[in-house]
Amino acid sequence: MASYRDSLPVLFDEVMPSRNIHSRIYLKIREFDMLKKLILGTQVLFLIWVVLSVANADCSNSEYVGACQAGTGIGVLLIIFLWALVNIILLTIWFVTKKK
Repeated sequence: MASYRDSLPVLFDEVMPSRNIHSRIYLKIREFDMLKKLILGTQVLFLIWVVLSVANADCSNSEYVGACQAGTGIGVLLIIFLWALVNIILLTIWFVTKKK
């Protein structure tokens, strides 16, 4: 009769040193907790938002090109300010809940 330990996943390389590199990478990814994934996901989303807002600013057809460019710059600065604010909140939560 098989015990419950036979159905548990192997978590360490010392238990089964013959495991291949793919399983080691998978185990490292599984160890990466959810809050870190959330923090990295927000970084990627904010970076995409900044890049797309600069790339989609079409000031060439505008009568007031300087004002259009200034508005684009102000918009990007507001996005970066919001990005920093979200980072402060998420990193504070991460430092408070981090395992010691």
